Amino acid sequence: MEQMVRPIFERGHLALVGEWLAWPVIRATGGLSQNDEIFKTYQYPVAHRRLSRCDAVFRIAGQSNGADMEVAKAREMGLPIFTDLSQVPVVDEGA
Repeated sequence: MEQMVRPIFERGHLALVGEWLAWPVIRATGGLSQNDEIFKTYQYPVAHRRLSRCDAVFRIAGQSNGADMEVAKAREMGLPIFTDLSQVPVVDEGA
């Protein structure tokens, strides 16, 4: 996921990986790993709140049930889903 941050930035956007926001919440409530109940309690609610502030989703190829769930939620919200960097519009930095 983090490998796409720079190419997306170079197209004029800021990529936001869900775990970057979820882990501080998870740790603050005592979560230590992806296998504990605290992780399961907060991971996807944090991701869904983040989606409410996003303009689009970039789905990286590969199997991920979590990513598939986020894409489904994003579709429900009417967000565009990009699956290739060429689909991501280039935005003028002044915009």
